[in-house]
Amino acid sequence: MESVLLTVASAPAVKDFEIDRCNAFLSQTADRLAGVAAIGLLDKSGTVRCRNAAAGLGISLADRPYFREAMKTGQLVVGDYTKSRIDGKTVLPMAIPLIDAQGLASGVLALSVDLDWLQGLLTQRQFEAGSAITIADRHGVILARYPDPRRFVGTTIPDQYQYLVNAAAAGTIELTSQDGTRRVLAYFPVDSIAKGLYVSSGKSVQTSFYSIERAAIFGFLATIVIMAFTLALAWQTSRYAIELPVRRILAALAAWRNGESEVRTSMQSGKDEFSEIGSAIDTFMDELTESRRQKQLLEDEMGHRIKNLMAMIQSVASRTFTDQRPRSEALQIFSHRLRSMIDAFTVLGSGVQTAADLRSLVVSAIQPFDNPEKTPFSVAGPVLEVNSKAALSISMALHELCTNAVKYGALSKDGGAVAISWGVRAEDNMLVFSWEERGGPEVTPPAKSGFGSLMIQTALASQTNGEVDTQFAPTGLKFRLTAPLSELAES
Repeated sequence: MESVLLTVASAPAVKDFEIDRCNAFLSQTADRLAGVAAIGLLDKSGTVRCRNAAAGLGISLADRPYFREAMKTGQLVVGDYTKSRIDGKTVLPMAIPLIDAQGLASGVLALSVDLDWLQGLLTQRQFEAGSAITIADRHGVILARYPDPRRFVGTTIPDQYQYLVNAAAAGTIELTSQDGTRRVLAYFPVDSIAKGLYVSSGKSVQTSFYSIERAAIFGFLATIVIMAFTLALAWQTSRYAIELPVRRILAALAAWRNGESEVRTSMQSGKDEFSEIGSAIDTFMDELTESRRQKQLLEDEMGHRIKNLMAMIQSVASRTFTDQRPRSEALQIFSHRLRSMIDAFTVLGSGVQTAADLRSLVVSAIQPFDNPEKTPFSVAGPVLEVNSKAALSISMALHELCTNAVKYGALSKDGGAVAISWGVRAEDNMLVFSWEERGGPEVTPPAKSGFGSLMIQTALASQTNGEVDTQFAPTGLKFRLTAPLSELAES
């Protein structure tokens, strides 16, 4: 039964709440499935959105326990003996939640098993005189019984035998049944042979000379009934359980060949083999898309750096050659700064996979913008090594911050200063990395974010799994990165 609900729930018309197609699909599905009284799709508020029949559309079933439990647990739920609010039939509801791409329940697919049909499976078979078979829900309410269904269906198993419904394991017991017959009873507690159902099979002591062990074997007749019920539904829906997921996988692959890189199978792992394959394909597609995005980001960043290179050289040169020093000395300082800048670009572009000391990383990144005689930078923080991915993203962010400070911020004015500091927050083991400018021109927020700001806000946060906060305070730009230390440690 679970495979039936999973198959129907994975149909695009149901999963995407395409009402017209959903109504037609559920109608066709119900016609093919013997024993199904109704099948319908409820949204997350409990309102019936589509159904195999028009009756009942729009009513609310939010108070039904099976709906609430399916939404809460995210699992298949086998309900209780229920009288349909729509047509008055007595049914056994089953429900499974629809899980969206974010892993949240977007609605519930509910199926009602016709108890008259279930009773028919029992009465069609021939049993020995004095035998009895009972099928009940998890609360002990009888769903089907042989003999005397009219007397017992809908009633509850007596209190003195309720413990059998939720016993730890199947077993046998000799007792006097409600109809007064002394029987040897083989009982199967809830979930032991059928999810959410209790089954018992009894043989009359007066008409049978079999041992208690034989009475337990006879109990397997009840198992056969349940198996017949399950196999009947599974046989009729086998094409949906195999053909539909295969088609979804092939359709996603075909879309990728046609350049539609956003298409996924949307299949959840852990349900069945096809779902595992579909989920693995989705993961591969996600990783490939992310790899392409990262490659494009690095290419854009390199282009951005080349465009800014001349402006940066001009700024460094103007600051170097205005110092009161001999021309030969100024030229030597300028050449050293230029060499440091080129070395920094080479390191960032090489993608070398090593760990880096955070202090050395900071010093290397700010060196092209520093004044050795009167540095505008203050650097403070404990010894800390970061992995290559974090080192590269932090270097790129520092480069952008320095460039912006030279053009518009504290480094564009004599007397401006930048304080760089970091530390580890003990209560949650988080790195807190700060950049604060002061003494520069009054800062006003930009009208729009450039590529550099976008790179800091997205790439740095993504590469470190952290949070970035940028404040355009009038006294100077303030930047803070907060990231889990575990994401920055060397692999």
